Amino acid sequence: MNTIEIRLAKKEDAQFIALLGRITFTETFGHLFRDQKDLIDYYNLTFSVQKIEDGIKKPNNIFWIAFVNRLPVGYAKLKLYSNSEFIESKDVCQLQKIYVLKDFLSMKIGFGLQDLLLKKAKELNFKKVWLSVLNSNERAINFYKKNGFEKIGNHDFQIGKENFEFIAMKKNFKKLHLYMNLSKIEEKEIFPGYFGKLIHGEKITWAFWRVIKGSEVPEHSHHHEQMMHVVEGEFEFTLDGNKMICKAGDVIHIPSNKLHSGIALTDCKLMDVFSPAREEYK
Repeated sequence: MNTIEIRLAKKEDAQFIALLGRITFTETFGHLFRDQKDLIDYYNLTFSVQKIEDGIKKPNNIFWIAFVNRLPVGYAKLKLYSNSEFIESKDVCQLQKIYVLKDFLSMKIGFGLQDLLLKKAKELNFKKVWLSVLNSNERAINFYKKNGFEKIGNHDFQIGKENFEFIAMKKNFKKLHLYMNLSKIEEKEIFPGYFGKLIHGEKITWAFWRVIKGSEVPEHSHHHEQMMHVVEGEFEFTLDGNKMICKAGDVIHIPSNKLHSGIALTDCKLMDVFSPAREEYK
């Protein structure tokens, strides 16, 4: 079983982040450069160990680094009080970087890095966070859309002889409500046949599902720990290859990164608790 660790980066991690920056940038953008010298010059300017060390020491920067089985595989950077031409408010910060090595993308480490970054931004009472993403990077754009970001503008960025078109996106932080009533919460169809009322805290999401008979959730995994409770009906659930028929009153614990799937054998009412919060459901 893989051991995933994500923590705040220290000065001693600068060499890892510098190397990760070069490799992940090449994996994402390297094919877009006609002249490799432009790429190397950019690396020397942006991803030198000294540059990363200096960045970690700055009080308006926060870095995270991710490990799998003690190998460094990804990193993230939050820049505080980083204004955008597309946002009038001054209480904004920038999700400046989230990169994960290509071979580890399927482990959802990007979601883990983003969750910690957004949690920190909210703890520091920022009202908005923004980012820039290459307009042709559909994977990244869809990743951010799923997590509540919306497009706010376009801008160019020049590296050597190459000019890139970027999309600016933002996410508003919603104030948590201390009192709610389920009857007042709008139901959303998250998956075909799965209608949920979702409540979000700082560290958890509580989901109340109304599920139509025959509706399936395909096999998937996520870094969130999950508890599922069958309130009504019968639900066929498969966890890590083990199939079971769950009935009213049954509770299932789904550890993080475990493959699972399900199908409603009858109309069902289910209840899930996720930790950390499911940002993509907000």
